Amino acid sequence: MSDVAIRKQLLESIKKGNVKKVNYIVSIRRGIVNSMLYGKSPLVWAKELEKDEIVKCLTEKGGEEIIV
Repeated sequence: MSDVAIRKQLLESIKKGNVKKVNYIVSIRRGIVNSMLYGKSPLVWAKELEKDEIVKCLTEKGGEEIIV
């Protein structure tokens, strides 16, 4: 699966609040935790969408707030 497809899956999982899937994606692709998804890092998306459990998960995995 390409990086673009995985980033899209990560964003969809964040939007749906699927903590297990977010955790799985971030675990198998460690570098993706701070990848850019439409100009924002996954942690920024999770905070904006008020997905507190996902914010916690991403923070524990080293997620940072990045906006381009």
